[in-house]
Amino acid sequence: MSNALIRVEGINLASVLDDTDDISVFRGASMLLRRAVKDLADNEITQKEWSNQLESISIGASIGLYLYRGDDPTRDCQCIADYLNLNKNYRHFTFTVAHEAMENTDDFRRAQETLLTRIRFHQQKNISLALPDQSNTRQVCEFDKLRPADGGETLKKRANSSASVRTRHEFGREQRKQFYLDELNLEEAQAKAQIPVLNFTTDLSELSESKIFGNLNDKMAVIYFDGNSFGKIQANCQSPEALQAWDNTIQDLRRDYLQGLINIAGQDQYFKNDAKLRLETLLWGGDELMLIVPAWRGMEVLQHFYQVSENWQYNSNSLRHAGGIVFCSRKTPIARIRTLSKALADRIKELAEQDSQYKTENYFDYLVLESIDYPTQSLNTYFEQYYQKIPGRKPLKAVPSWHALVDEHAAILEMIPHRQLHRLVNAATAGVGSAAYQQAQDRIKELMGDDNFAKAERVCERLFPEQSELWKWVHLLELWDYVAPKVITHETSEPEISTASA
Repeated sequence: MSNALIRVEGINLASVLDDTDDISVFRGASMLLRRAVKDLADNEITQKEWSNQLESISIGASIGLYLYRGDDPTRDCQCIADYLNLNKNYRHFTFTVAHEAMENTDDFRRAQETLLTRIRFHQQKNISLALPDQSNTRQVCEFDKLRPADGGETLKKRANSSASVRTRHEFGREQRKQFYLDELNLEEAQAKAQIPVLNFTTDLSELSESKIFGNLNDKMAVIYFDGNSFGKIQANCQSPEALQAWDNTIQDLRRDYLQGLINIAGQDQYFKNDAKLRLETLLWGGDELMLIVPAWRGMEVLQHFYQVSENWQYNSNSLRHAGGIVFCSRKTPIARIRTLSKALADRIKELAEQDSQYKTENYFDYLVLESIDYPTQSLNTYFEQYYQKIPGRKPLKAVPSWHALVDEHAAILEMIPHRQLHRLVNAATAGVGSAAYQQAQDRIKELMGDDNFAKAERVCERLFPEQSELWKWVHLLELWDYVAPKVITHETSEPEISTASA
């Protein structure tokens, strides 16, 4: 009997995550990739040739690393591949399976690196799309515009769909609620009526609709987080036990965060549509996660994550995250928004190569899309063109006390004249020290009063630390509707500022 490491990885993810703009299909793909490697960890393989056990070391969003003890790792890797290829859910994805002998724990790092090389080599040699069963149809799937429609069951009253899309859609609908029950171990407690039954909005329309938030109606926030230097921490795990301890730590921290978010959402009337929670979890695992919430809760959810994770550590390593948040119409193609939210976080990681503070502290960046149009060029190019007269845009540092600050200073924020703030930012294109800028600033002071203007400056300094005088005003203007969302209680009444209990 020999010891070996086995790595299973879902590859070519764009062909199953970015091929449609149906939210259930996207959710289903993400959760199926995660479920596949978890099933292997639970030894769900049923092939008659299989006679060994896998011990889970690390389970991510689409990657599983296992300790294998058996007689024939080559044969058993083929059993794993057959299981994934024949399973009615997983056969629509492309996975690679590789093994490497490991004589002892001192050989652990070498075995891992060899496995990764083999996986990448195999990925380059193989096609990037799981081929469907042979079909005689000439119809194309109306959802992904790529796979052949197989004449199966109608999906959303459209018969021309592929088996891959239908499988992901069906699983995605199931996981809308089941994910939270499984991740938080709530099913048994709900059955015993020990906790309230969780229900979630069924689509992005239900999630984002609320006329009491005025122009934020039908808008959503897509939020993405990616751990800083998590790969380096993993690389320093010199044994299966060390990597397993790291993996368990991350899963426990994320699970606690999710439970806290559910609790907050359940107590916030503006986080619910009737009794349904306005929350989507599209990516969960490894060092990444992606959420969708209504636009009026976007900043609060983002800053709540940073508040909760502020003290996360592992072996004296502070666990920091780069974040990206996109505010947009719920009709904006979700595949593109997913890419943009990730690109915002990736931009911070690029900056970290020159400035380590972006790695050792929590930073995020944002994008506000006022229509269903979206940038098609790189974000660096987009920002250069959009802010061409106001250079020097930098990511924002997370503020763990964000909620308390907004609550404390809501009255001051409400006093800032929006129209004059526009004038101030526009005047700044001529320079912060220009006569036009000074004139615009004097006008705001006249309307607010010198003391209140000074208070407003201090509020902006606390909300947007490390930003220049001008960029504090630019960020406030850009995020005007999202910093302290306003509830319109009556058509003729003054709006009230709504903040969450986080």
